[in-house]
Amino acid sequence: MKKMLILFCVFFVFQLTGCQSGGQSTGSVPHALSCPPEDRNQAYFWEDFVETPEGYYYGGQNLASDESVKLIYFCPRGGTAFRPLCSKPNCQHNDMNCNAWYGQNFGYYNGAIYSVDFYSIQDKISLIKMNLDGSEHQVVAQVDDRGLENLAFSFMFHYGKLFVRAYADNDLPLDLQQDHLIVFDLSNNSQAEPVKDYLCTARLPEVNWYYNDTLFGLGTGEKINADGIENMKLIAIDTATGETQMPIPGYITGLYATDSTWYYFEQDLSAINQESKKTDAGFREYDLKSGTIKDCGLPVADIRWARRDEDYIYAGSLYHNERNDYTLYFLSKEYEFVDKIELRDKMSIVAITSDRIYFAPYASGLISCYLDKSQIGNGKLSLIPIETAE
Repeated sequence: MKKMLILFCVFFVFQLTGCQSGGQSTGSVPHALSCPPEDRNQAYFWEDFVETPEGYYYGGQNLASDESVKLIYFCPRGGTAFRPLCSKPNCQHNDMNCNAWYGQNFGYYNGAIYSVDFYSIQDKISLIKMNLDGSEHQVVAQVDDRGLENLAFSFMFHYGKLFVRAYADNDLPLDLQQDHLIVFDLSNNSQAEPVKDYLCTARLPEVNWYYNDTLFGLGTGEKINADGIENMKLIAIDTATGETQMPIPGYITGLYATDSTWYYFEQDLSAINQESKKTDAGFREYDLKSGTIKDCGLPVADIRWARRDEDYIYAGSLYHNERNDYTLYFLSKEYEFVDKIELRDKMSIVAITSDRIYFAPYASGLISCYLDKSQIGNGKLSLIPIETAE
């Protein structure tokens, strides 16, 4: 049952034509990023998305193909279209010979794109390196997955590493319900030991946030996964030391970690599950030195989730209009209202970058519009169409 969770980088060295990445470039002036391309931006929603000074990359399904082929799409900074990262003449973008093909999750490290192929090459989890324009795919290493049979896998590139998470099926006998975490260093293509201190005592959480060597997710911290969101707590795993922390109870969203403080939003469980008891929603700050939690209030009453970056807090409201629409609020880092926009027809955020917020229709898999962050605060926000070309 070797399956995996899928759905996710980099620098472009020359302007492509034909079936290559497209749009209009704004020139070669360097652009400051809030997050290095090697790191998983804490304000991203989709896994396969990376911003570089030169542009934006994301992974999506090739809807024009009958095959289940995922492609890297690229848009240069200031551009008006995403196009497959491929310059091969007459390429149909429908198999692994296409430059834009990336197998499973992809990421950026040290001037190159890395992706994961899941068992189609020599029945191994293969690490593939390619040039910045998508050309010259080469297998540079293979993950040692011995002893991980009958597990479900998921992958993520972050902080110059590939994290391989292997999840045991809940239907397996209890003594076989052992999750595993492999850390693969891209600087030397070496595989570190699993974080055994954590793995021997509990199931891995569903990892949602990343900061340096630390992975964050919601879980029970128990050997057996318990049902119900009331049992969830924030679990932080330091993959360099194996140390695990579970200092924050409750169902949270939008974690934003720094060296001194973890910022997050705690939800009212009754708003997302009718069987749950009402809890006090609001923004919180966890001080790592003192171990104290500061309640920062709830500036807008109907907030359901939040994300944060160096510029703003982005908060979504409860759904309305038969769960098709919601309000996206923009708050200052001091939790004060700045602006808002009404989002229709299940429009979902893909990624919040240094200068744009990208959106895609729910479950479409392709970006269709964006918001210019420089317009936040003018009270007249509107979405700008952007093409994703096949």
